[in-house]
Amino acid sequence: MQKKLVLGFFALMCIFALGFALGHSAPSQGPPPGIEAHLWVPVAENLGLALRPGRLLPGETALFGTFMVRQGQHWQPVHMDSEVQLRPAQ
Repeated sequence: MQKKLVLGFFALMCIFALGFALGHSAPSQGPPPGIEAHLWVPVAENLGLALRPGRLLPGETALFGTFMVRQGQHWQPVHMDSEVQLRPAQ
């Protein structure tokens, strides 16, 4: 049950970030400062995914990512807290 709530919250935050980015378009300027071009996955004009390599288990590589939203000329990371305690609506 808790996993479903966390996944639902994550999906809601992704939809919110995408909607925000699509609603505030600006000319594309490439990846944010400090993000290498090959580790940047643009999603929309003001939304992208910054990737970084890592490891989950010894000998097993993985990619981790942070959504980035552009507000004006500045990029902001989107932090999604999976520890948020959600209560059912009453």
